[in-house]
Formats: sequence, C-alpha cells, structure tokens
Amino acid sequence: GRELALSFTDQVLPADYEEVSLLFQKRNSYRAFKEWLLSKNQLQNWFQFEALAIKDALHAWCAENSIKLIPERHSSK
Repeated sequence: GRELALSFTDQVLPADYEEVSLLFQKRNSYRAFKEWLLSKNQLQNWFQFEALAIKDALHAWCAENSIKLIPERHSSK
C-alpha cells in the first residue's frame, strides 16, 4: 500500500518523495505510482522490494503466531 510505496521511494528515490506522496492523494494512486515507477525505470526494483516486504511480513506474522515455517523445496524438472 501507500506506506510501502513511500518507504520504497524514501530508500530508492528520496528526492522524489514529495511527488510520490502527492500521487497517493488522488484516485487510482497505485496505478499512477506504477506508471511513475515505469517512467523512472524502477518498476522491476519495486516488484522486488514489494515481494521482499510481503515475505518479511509473512515471516513476522508466523513468528508472532508460533507457526513454524517449512523451508521451500525446489523441484528439479
């Protein structure tokens, strides 16, 4: 969401933080943010940042709820 997008901007493109913050004050802000990222050639970096943040949040939730994670197995097809 908005906070994650602002965190990404703060870390990767801090000079553009205010501009991104303004994007999230309008309708269709997430779409506008992704278009803005595309114009900055940062869309792939955003997807990686977002995926890592989701993974970290899921790990934290599991830890808080005493759920043991089983390591992912990669098949060799």
